[in-house]
Amino acid sequence: MMEFFEYENKKIAFSNEGEGPTVFFLHGFGEDQSMWSFLKPSIKEAGFHFFSIDLPGFGHSETIEDCSINGMADIVEYACQKFQLSNIILLGHSMGGYISLAFAEKFGHRLKGWGLIHSHPFADGENKKIARQKSIDFIQKNGTKAYVSQLIPKLFPKDFALNQPKIIASLIGKALNYDPAGIMNALNAMKNRPDRSKVLEQSTVPVLFIIGDKDDLEPQETLVKQTYLPDIASIHILEGVAHMGAFEAPQKTSSLILDFVQFCWAKT
Repeated sequence: MMEFFEYENKKIAFSNEGEGPTVFFLHGFGEDQSMWSFLKPSIKEAGFHFFSIDLPGFGHSETIEDCSINGMADIVEYACQKFQLSNIILLGHSMGGYISLAFAEKFGHRLKGWGLIHSHPFADGENKKIARQKSIDFIQKNGTKAYVSQLIPKLFPKDFALNQPKIIASLIGKALNYDPAGIMNALNAMKNRPDRSKVLEQSTVPVLFIIGDKDDLEPQETLVKQTYLPDIASIHILEGVAHMGAFEAPQKTSSLILDFVQFCWAKT
């Protein structure tokens, strides 16, 4: 059942299920927390507490004006304080990974482990910043329908997008309901985020990396390069998968995440 807490006078939607140590999930850009629904049964059955939120402007959460990646990490910290969550394992997909990095930098004492799922610590290059600004300008001029309709299919391999039209249509349908201001705010937040490579280098807890070998949003060498930074890393490259392993390879993704969660607690 969807629940809400209030942050800066805005409603933030969250899910809070199960008992035990907390695994906290952050969705990516153009998504909402429902992307993690496939993981709930295995996380709960393994004796862990499943917690996720809709980031501002996505899903059922209200937009927070000018909310940066740092600001989104502050929302995660607020939730940890409010619900007394400590020793969490924080896992973020894509933009959610950027937020996980910011959280690890500011509130690393709360982490038992954390992970970047189809994500990385590097700042946008100049061309990527220009592309994000063009997206903002496009949404301002044309609205979100045309934008999300062309964005979502590009996150998948072409064959998958053609063979799984229901998944693509469902994601587009959800994204059409998101606040355009929230989408533009997130684009701006990603454009302005700093490089956080040192956060990985300085991590004292295990870090999970899940990378798709067909993910062309960033060069493969860039995605692989990050895996050498932390001292303790669990590294997995999914064959034939692009940017959306939760949909392209849900069973494999679920197994890797559960193994990592159990590994983190076995180190106690």
